[in-house]
Amino acid sequence: MKGDPKFEISSAYPEMNTYYGLLVGLCYSVPYALSGLYAGSLTKGGNRKIMMIAVVSALSLFQITSGTVNSFLVLAVLRFFHGAVSSATKPLAFSLVADYFPQDKRSTANSILSGANFIGIALSSMTIILIKNIGWRASYCVMGGLGLLGAALAFTFIKNPERGQFDEPLTAEEE
Repeated sequence: MKGDPKFEISSAYPEMNTYYGLLVGLCYSVPYALSGLYAGSLTKGGNRKIMMIAVVSALSLFQITSGTVNSFLVLAVLRFFHGAVSSATKPLAFSLVADYFPQDKRSTANSILSGANFIGIALSSMTIILIKNIGWRASYCVMGGLGLLGAALAFTFIKNPERGQFDEPLTAEEE
């Protein structure tokens, strides 16, 4: 499989060897960090359930498209947008946790949510098995498809909670 562009992304994109640092740094991490400064404002209004579903759907579509393009420049642009949009997931998730759980249960819920991120990162290494069987492009499409399935399940089963339904009312001194 070595050297086969179906299984090795650097064979499909020889530029990867030279520009990998730009692809993961400038094209992904910088937009993630900068967009993250504003992502929290998404939680201030609107239907956070729909916003989260839109974000997950967009990320999944970026992933699927990444598996289908043949241009390194387009791949870099997709990574840019994936990074920028991805920064919205955590503020939205923590906002939903605050609305779904009473105050005395939030720290546990937030801990589970934070732990799930690391479990997901660990499980992502399992894509190596997928790549060895179907190739890196198809793996991008499968993972994006699973994201769209997750968004559809969220649309079906998650309700948009009332904002702050579990918050304690402010005392006269706090007002």
